[in-house]
Amino acid sequence: MHNDRALASLLVFFQAVAIAGAIWTGARFPFAEPSRFLLLILGFALAAWASLRLGKSLTPLPLPNGRGLKVVGPYRWVRHPIYLGVLIATGSFTQNLASGVSWVLLVLILAVKIELEEHLLRLRYDGYRAYSQRTWRVIPWIW
Repeated sequence: MHNDRALASLLVFFQAVAIAGAIWTGARFPFAEPSRFLLLILGFALAAWASLRLGKSLTPLPLPNGRGLKVVGPYRWVRHPIYLGVLIATGSFTQNLASGVSWVLLVLILAVKIELEEHLLRLRYDGYRAYSQRTWRVIPWIW
């Protein structure tokens, strides 16, 4: 468990760096462009909705806290709607090569983070394997 916590902490750190990189090198004001602003709001709204549905199960690290498996709200369709919201919101800042590279790095970091999180969820919750077979990981019909 100690190694899982260290890896989870490292992944959260790199996730924050990738998000900051995409924002820092990308569009300074996505608010000025309606499509970028819409993506930003959509991403934040999805992440907020998913966070509220998790309630006390929400943790800063991708480590299950034993408060139950949540399969309601956006979790009916995807297993990681907060990550989808983060990808959408961060994507609203992507406009050049540097911010695009940061966004792709974010996707890769989240992929590793999801692998760790899902492994731990399978160990913690008997129903997670069945749940994962009927829902998409992050993006419906794609991933």
